[in-house]
Amino acid sequence: MEKIRTTRTPLDVRTIYFDGERHSTMNATDQFMLAVSLLIFALLVIGGLLAYL
Repeated sequence: MEKIRTTRTPLDVRTIYFDGERHSTMNATDQFMLAVSLLIFALLVIGGLLAYL
């Protein structure tokens, strides 16, 4: 089971480490929350760059 997750980005690895109690299974809710948090992070970074410029 664990060998499937060899090709992963560091963010996914960190998420799997963080959710180690749940045996690193990402359901739809986890993927949605990850996508929302990444979107908010991207908006914050873009907003910060625009404010800096």
